[in-house]
Amino acid sequence: MNLEFGTGMGGGVRGKTEVIWRWMLSRRKKVIPVLISLMVVVAGLSAYYGFQPEKVPGGPTDGGGGGTDQGYVSYEFSLGWDELRTDEGGVSLTWNDLSQEDRDFLDRVQQAAFQYFWDETDPDTGLVPDRASNDTVSSIAAVGFGLSAIVVAEERGWVTYEEAYDRILTTLNSFYDDPNDPNDLVVEGSHGFFYHWVNTQTGAREWNSEISLIDTAIFVAGALHAGQHFKGTQIESIADELYRAVEWDWLLSSNNLLKATPNGPEKRGYDEYILAYILALGSPTHPIPESSWDSMAIGYKWSDYGGVKFLSPAGSTDFLAYLYQFPAAWIDFREKHDEYANYWQNGIAALEANRRFCLEQSANNGWAPLWGFTANDGKNGYLGYRSTFDGTVAPSAVAASIPFIPEYAIEMLKTMYDNY
Repeated sequence: MNLEFGTGMGGGVRGKTEVIWRWMLSRRKKVIPVLISLMVVVAGLSAYYGFQPEKVPGGPTDGGGGGTDQGYVSYEFSLGWDELRTDEGGVSLTWNDLSQEDRDFLDRVQQAAFQYFWDETDPDTGLVPDRASNDTVSSIAAVGFGLSAIVVAEERGWVTYEEAYDRILTTLNSFYDDPNDPNDLVVEGSHGFFYHWVNTQTGAREWNSEISLIDTAIFVAGALHAGQHFKGTQIESIADELYRAVEWDWLLSSNNLLKATPNGPEKRGYDEYILAYILALGSPTHPIPESSWDSMAIGYKWSDYGGVKFLSPAGSTDFLAYLYQFPAAWIDFREKHDEYANYWQNGIAALEANRRFCLEQSANNGWAPLWGFTANDGKNGYLGYRSTFDGTVAPSAVAASIPFIPEYAIEMLKTMYDNY
């Protein structure tokens, strides 16, 4: 395996927490791919909100530039990082390239999205509701997104340092089993992993949910982000302890692959689980073998939608946006690759395929010309992996696409905001 994920890693993917997360973006860099500043805050809502467009006449036009080539991206996929179809420096669009109107608009969207994580979270436990319609059940993945959202909010001045610190410390303490306090609240789990859904007040398992690899990984990513922001504090110490406590090798199969749950399927091939693999490879206490990445990546399958080629689960034409957005929320994949794929370019291609697919389906069915197919609540219930597209789109999927296809995404987000 040859993972070229940054410099100073001592020849391998394992390393200290601060090395693994050195790649995370911050808004101080003044770039639109502010994955923590916009994408984390909004993408975390994709399981909560979607809307079903009314049928309207007309074809698939979204005001995103009027063509299939915006100049800064080529949809012929390339594996080499040096082939990135972006401006010099690997950045698609800088913050300063935007009009003041667009900057103000994105600021409003970001702050409004953050307020969900701040206002709806249980203040005594820090646990974030899985969806707006149910405030008694928390998703530990939503907690991970919420931790990063609070970091962003503190950087942006939406909450004070003390408010952010206290809320994050409360949250992490709910997951940390303090050996000096046998009566403290601890979110239920096993071997350092946590159940997918837990009670927002007690941390107890809900809905007979599973010990979840990917949801634990998302929580840990948010915790490590918070730890890096509040360096030298109790938050950093607890975040590090939580990361060290996860026994990633406990979920390693005999085929050298991570399993989604203790008795669940092996995760081979591309999907959002690459985030879990990277965390597991970098673990200072329970690392999986470096060869596990190869075992996983050998299963990569390619999809082709109208000439747009991209990695997808089992090679299906599955356009769910979160598969590409969630890992990139904490890992800056720009100008980094392994011998199998360029994950940043793959995200660009997959989200462009998502856009084209939705607009073509909208034209064929007489729906409003909108795009943003992802996991979210639809008119007939939850829409997730392998769900049939029924016209339901999520603003979060569009907002989280801004780092990848900025002009299309910003225009579509403004269209949604103005009309719905």
